[in-house]
Amino acid sequence: MLPKDYPPRKTVYDHYWRWNQRGVWEAALDEINEIHRKETAKSQPQGKRTNYPLATTGIAMPRLIVAKCV
Repeated sequence: MLPKDYPPRKTVYDHYWRWNQRGVWEAALDEINEIHRKETAKSQPQGKRTNYPLATTGIAMPRLIVAKCV
């Protein structure tokens, strides 16, 4: 169900399908993810990145290790 001020469902779907075929959605999400990564990197403390295995899936995930100042 679409809002009343939208065009007919078929028109909306056709626009979505064309944008999807041209890669518009993928490019938009890539841009949003890049912005998020930059903002997140600014807010995290500096440290050494390393990979630890993820026990449940076996996939190595990056984790941030912050050196302790003594």
